Amino acid sequence: MGQKALIETATGLVINRVEIEPDSDGGYSHFTIPDGCELIDVSHPCEPGGRWDGTNFHRAPRPEVSRIYILMHSDPFNQNLEDGTSTPKTELELKAESDELLTLLQAKLADTEDLTREEMNKMLALERES
Repeated sequence: MGQKALIETATGLVINRVEIEPDSDGGYSHFTIPDGCELIDVSHPCEPGGRWDGTNFHRAPRPEVSRIYILMHSDPFNQNLEDGTSTPKTELELKAESDELLTLLQAKLADTEDLTREEMNKMLALERES
């Protein structure tokens, strides 16, 4: 059984990674390869969303995580420490994070006029609290 990458031929985009056993003649007639795609042996790590340049696989770029996202999705009452434990945030830390998030959301709204519903609801809640 071998690891294969399903590649979009025109772009080199890695569609998927499959483990497939060849037929007795060494082919893959039992597996239907979509039009415009090909199977490439996986000798190096690859993942969907990455690229094949004809020689090597390249990882997909990782999206940048914004400070807004971090503040909105972190534990609002505890800070995680490097050793895996957490400790309660002080009143001053909670206030500073709330103020920073409110400022960032207001700036994003002023710059792009485009907030998600979650961001808008959070901004309104923070404005009511202050």
